[in-house]
Amino acid sequence: MGIPRLKGHLLRYEETVWLGDSTPNNGENTRKITSVVIDGPALVYHAYYSVLATMEQHLNPFSAQPSSDEVSTGVMKILLHLRNIGVTVEKIYFDGALPESKRETRIERMRKLASKLELACLAKERGFKSGTAQRSRARPDTEIFFSRRSMNPKFYDLPDNPLMVATVVEDLKYRWDWESIRLYNHGSIEGVSNLTERPWADITEVVLGEADIYCAETARERGSAVLTGDSDLLVHDLGPRGSVIFLDSIERYEVSGTKNGLLPLGLRATEMCPCKIAKQLGVKSLQRVGYELKRDPYMKLSMITELAKSDDEKKETSSSYIAFLNEYTSCAYRASEEDSKEFPLLDSKVSELVAQYYHPGFSPDGDVLYSYLPVMIEKHGRRCAWAEATDIRTIAYSIFNLSFLEGKRRVTVREHSRRGERIASTSVSLLSEEDLAPLAEDLLEQLNSLLSSVKDQELSSIPKHRAMKNFFKVGYAGEMLKWDDIHLRAQILCTLYSLRMLKQFLQVSSLSGGARVQRLRKQLLDVLSELPPLRILSDAGIGFSGTIESHDKDISHIINVMFERLGGDQHQEKNDRVQPEDDGQPYLSNNKKRKREKKGLNLPPAARQRPIPSRNMYDILQEE
Repeated sequence: MGIPRLKGHLLRYEETVWLGDSTPNNGENTRKITSVVIDGPALVYHAYYSVLATMEQHLNPFSAQPSSDEVSTGVMKILLHLRNIGVTVEKIYFDGALPESKRETRIERMRKLASKLELACLAKERGFKSGTAQRSRARPDTEIFFSRRSMNPKFYDLPDNPLMVATVVEDLKYRWDWESIRLYNHGSIEGVSNLTERPWADITEVVLGEADIYCAETARERGSAVLTGDSDLLVHDLGPRGSVIFLDSIERYEVSGTKNGLLPLGLRATEMCPCKIAKQLGVKSLQRVGYELKRDPYMKLSMITELAKSDDEKKETSSSYIAFLNEYTSCAYRASEEDSKEFPLLDSKVSELVAQYYHPGFSPDGDVLYSYLPVMIEKHGRRCAWAEATDIRTIAYSIFNLSFLEGKRRVTVREHSRRGERIASTSVSLLSEEDLAPLAEDLLEQLNSLLSSVKDQELSSIPKHRAMKNFFKVGYAGEMLKWDDIHLRAQILCTLYSLRMLKQFLQVSSLSGGARVQRLRKQLLDVLSELPPLRILSDAGIGFSGTIESHDKDISHIINVMFERLGGDQHQEKNDRVQPEDDGQPYLSNNKKRKREKKGLNLPPAARQRPIPSRNMYDILQEE
C-alpha cells in the first residue's frame, strides 16, 4: 500500500531519465536507464488500468473491466517494447507468500474491497441496461501503456480483476514464446531465431515473501532501477546506484531518425535515487524518514528531517523502529534451486499454504493454517461465491496435509473471505484418509463425467433454455445484465479456480499416505490435466459481444456441464467440516441495519436464524 505521502514529499527530488539506448537529439545530458527489475504486481495493475482507460464511456463498470487475457497481452507488449528500445529486464518478481505480520494489512485491504463492492451493488441494485454491456475484445496499442489518460470515474466502482496477477505469472512462464508474441504484433520479431523460446520465463519468479524485498536486493546488486507503483521501495536499501521509477511517470516521445525504416517509440520517465536523496536531506537513509512519516502522515518534511537527523546522531533504535526496519530486511526465504526443480510454478493462494508447512515464519500458530480468498465481483447480499466449492478446496488441503508425517500435519485451514461487507474466517477441518477417500471419489466421478461430456460434446441432458444460451453468448440471461448474472459468473470462476488449486496441491503432494489416497491422487491429476490455462478459466462467461475465440470453445462446454454443481441441493452444508467463525446470521449491510434500527424494525429471533436462501442463478435459468 505504500507509506502515506512519502512519494509526494520526495517528488521535488525526482530527475528525468531516458529508458533504453535511444534518446532525443536535443543535447541534454540525461541519464540512460538500460537495466531494470520489475515489481510484478505493480506492472500487472499498470497494464490493467491502462487498458481500462481505453474502454468506451457508455459501458458499465463490470463490462468495461479488462479480462485477464487482455491484461496479460498488455504486460507482454510493455515488456516487448522495453526489449526493443534496449532495456534489459533483470527480474520480474511476484508475491508468493506474505508473512504473518501482514495479516492485518491484508484483511484491511479485503475489507475496503468488500465495502467498495457493497456500494456498487446498492448504487445499481436493478442491474445494468443491455446497451452498457456490449463490447468487443480490447486490442490495445503499445502507446496506451506509456501515455496519461483520464479515467471515467465510474470504472473505479468495482474491485479489480481478482485473477489477473496469477494469469500474467502463468503466461510469462508458459504462454509467451516468440511465436505467440508475433501473432499479437503483426510481423517478425527482430533478432529472434528460436520461435519456441520464452523470453521472460527464466526471469519471472514467484517468491516466498513480498516482491519488493527481492526487487530491492536485485537493484542493489546490479545497480538497476526498480519499476514499481509502490512508494515502499524508496525506503529499501537500493545501494548507491539503485533507483525507483514509478510506472505512471513513464511517457513516450518521438525519437528522431529511423531504425530499419520504422520510427521507434522512445520512453522518458522520472527516477528517485534514495541514496542520493538521503544525502540531500542530510540523513543517513530514508528509512528513518519513512518511519516518522508512517507514524504521523501529516508531519511536514522539514520536521521529519530534523527528527531523523537527531535520531541518527543519538543512534536511537526503539522497538517500534526495529519492527519497522524488519519489514524491509533482506530476503529470508529465497527458494533454493532444488526447491524450484521439485515444485512447479504455484499460484500465490497455493504457495502461501505450502510455505506455512516449511517455514515457521509464515505459520506461527501451530495446527492452524491461513488462507485468504480474493474478493470477487459478485452480489454482496448473497453468500460468498467461494462457498460453492468449499468441498473441492477441502479435498485439496487434506490431500496435501496427508503427504506429511503425523507430527507435521495440521488440523484446520482458516479461510478468510467476504461475508457481506465484512471479512470473516471460516474453519475448514482437514480430513483423515478414511474421511477423505469417499469425498474424493465422488468428485472424481463428477469430473470424469464432465470430461466425457466435453470430449463427446454430448450435452443433451443439460438444460438448454433460452436464458442459458443467452448467458453464454452475451454474459447475462435476461434482457439486461443483473447482479444475479454477475454472481453466477463469480460462482463459476470460484469453482474453476478451486479445481485449479486442487490440481496444484496434487502436484506438490508427496507419495506418502495409503494406497487408496495415492490412487485417487493419480486419477485426479490425470483428469485435472485437462484444465485450460488460467487466462481461459478466468474469462469464463464474459461474452464479448457474443464472440468466442476457437480456443475458448471447450471452456463453454465445461461451464455448461458444471451447472450441475450449482444446483440448490448442494448449497446446504452436509456435515460439520466447515464451521463459520462469526454468528452465522444473515447479512445486512450497515446502511440497512441503521435504517431498520431507526424504524424500530429489528429482526425477530426466528428471522435472524433463518438460513440464507440457497436458490441461485442455476435455478433461475431452468425456469420456463
